[in-house]
Amino acid sequence: MSDGDFYDEHDAGEQWGTPEWIWKPLAGALNGFDLDPASGAETIPIADTRYTVEDDGLSQEWFGDVWLNPPYGRSFNRTWAEKAKSESHRESVDTLTALVPSSTGSNWFQETYADADYMTHVSGRVQFHGAGDTSATFYNVIATWGDVPDEYIDALNEIGEVYQRVV
Repeated sequence: MSDGDFYDEHDAGEQWGTPEWIWKPLAGALNGFDLDPASGAETIPIADTRYTVEDDGLSQEWFGDVWLNPPYGRSFNRTWAEKAKSESHRESVDTLTALVPSSTGSNWFQETYADADYMTHVSGRVQFHGAGDTSATFYNVIATWGDVPDEYIDALNEIGEVYQRVV
């Protein structure tokens, strides 16, 4: 493996739904998410507009308050991370919240998600929808770009340790 892109031995897969205890309080603080560009595995929709694998969220323009739980694995991580960073700086995006693997030592993570305004280390390992009774074998972080209300920060603090980027 080269370039610090190691995540795991295989792709974790495309469809891992976010548990409600993570996204619902954040959505409530933002009066809902407008877009979920990697949707399809959730038991209930997270955002008003959803792009599934057939819509190819990587090729779409993002807008509003965005929720992202991208596919995980070596063939997905960098591509989705670069798209998230790029879209987070577009005028049409108000906020972008991404639930991603905590691969803080990898180059792709440092070049993308480390640019976020807030980084929240999720307490414990997430049990995703579609994973049965098994928790993930990795830890997650929530990377957030944009101006968020205090209620959003309070919700993040309930999920884990929150760090704000200082420029």
